[in-house]
Amino acid sequence: GGRAAEEVIFGEVSSGAQNDLERVTKMAHSQVTVYGMSEVVGPLSFGSQEASNTLYRPYSEKTAQLIDEEVSVIITTSYARAVKLLRENEASLHALAEALLKQEVIGADDLVSVLGPRPFKKSVEWDEFINASWKSKGSGSAEADQQSAENGTSVPGDAVAAGA
Repeated sequence: GGRAAEEVIFGEVSSGAQNDLERVTKMAHSQVTVYGMSEVVGPLSFGSQEASNTLYRPYSEKTAQLIDEEVSVIITTSYARAVKLLRENEASLHALAEALLKQEVIGADDLVSVLGPRPFKKSVEWDEFINASWKSKGSGSAEADQQSAENGTSVPGDAVAAGA
């Protein structure tokens, strides 16, 4: 995210990107140790170790090394992919930044006008879920919500905020 964009735009990263690293490290670690989403470690779950204040780990030192290596691979691979995508779409990145400078929060319609139509449609299930939750809050007409779902435009709550 932000760290990769700093590298692409400024050629260096600031200490402000530290939060990105912290969050992505926790996500990758959970992917491997909690959700069993690693071919290297396997479909195992060691539970969340964050809540525990003990030094005990329910796995060996060898497994701990595998986990560390797998987390590192996930992060470096994902970071390289993010940098590549941002470099390939740098003009769009600048256009989006300009749009966010003009208005602090932009919705899905604004994204389409800046970036063009999505290369793929939102899933019907996602639109039904979002539309149903907004209908229950009395956000608008069912007809307008259905039209938004059919053409892939915004529904209330579809927004991007500057700095998010």
